[in-house]
Amino acid sequence: MIIPKNLDDKKLQILVVIFFIIALPLVVIAARLAVDLQLSADLAETPDEVIVANVNDISATICWYTSAAVTGSVSYGTQPGQFPLTSKDDRDAAEPAQYNTHCARLKNLSPNSRYYFQIRSGTAEFDGGDTPYSFKTRPETQSLSTPDNIIGTISPA
Repeated sequence: MIIPKNLDDKKLQILVVIFFIIALPLVVIAARLAVDLQLSADLAETPDEVIVANVNDISATICWYTSAAVTGSVSYGTQPGQFPLTSKDDRDAAEPAQYNTHCARLKNLSPNSRYYFQIRSGTAEFDGGDTPYSFKTRPETQSLSTPDNIIGTISPA
């Protein structure tokens, strides 16, 4: 701020006070709006009603809901905090799209193993916080033997 030399101290003090009376509330309001905007974006992307479904020995499906339409995927692995594998929302064949409901199928899993996962929702990642998202696959399913074919004729009684 450039101050002319011919202003006396009292006028300078009044100018500084007026500046702070106007500028300080504007800065506070702008900061508050920025925080509110960020919080509302974060809340809109936050996964709600996270469900682990269709768990078997080699696959599982993770589903969740967001209040805003966003892209979604699941990263996962067998160690907490390490997610080397990723599955996209089932509907995203070639290019990600934005939805409110999301489901990602995790394939080629190992039987009887604990998996940890994080959800990528929009631009944010969620791993369950203090209680990491996880599930355990079922023990290996034994293959059933193929029944013998029965050949014959069916006659009316």
